[in-house]
Amino acid sequence: MLGLAAVVTVLLIIWSIRFFASSPGASQPTPTTIAQPPRLARHGAAPISAAEMTQYEGYAERLQNANLAAARVLASVDSTSTPAQLAATVTSYRSALNLYYFQLHFIHWTASAEPAVEGDYAQLQALMNFLQSFNPADATGKSVWMAALQDRTALTQAADNEVRHDLGLSASNSFP
Repeated sequence: MLGLAAVVTVLLIIWSIRFFASSPGASQPTPTTIAQPPRLARHGAAPISAAEMTQYEGYAERLQNANLAAARVLASVDSTSTPAQLAATVTSYRSALNLYYFQLHFIHWTASAEPAVEGDYAQLQALMNFLQSFNPADATGKSVWMAALQDRTALTQAADNEVRHDLGLSASNSFP
């Protein structure tokens, strides 16, 4: 029952964001504490329309911002940090990944891009599942969890970069 409530809450948040973002006069807030990543550079023709490329670049930029914010917090973790101090970052990062995963489904991928996109979906889902396994009450497993997080994000980064490559975009290195 709690799982269903969480899914409904996430969907309501996503719907609200989309609704207010598409309202006349709505502007996209830019986080002031997160450095903006460099504009994505195209290297060739993309297997999606120009409008969808613009959508993808917006989705990817927001994910890069979330990646950089999470990386900044995770880099400050030391032996005195408690798992409870990381819980908000883990939850926020998981929400950003979930939104990106959801948004990617709005793009009409060509058959040539499908293998890379399916791989990206699988790795994003695995990373979200891994983040869900975070237990703020487990102080002893923090270092093991952090090492596994680095491995999991490296796999996700590689899969996401395959999609970026297929789109003719430069690789990203912003995953934590």
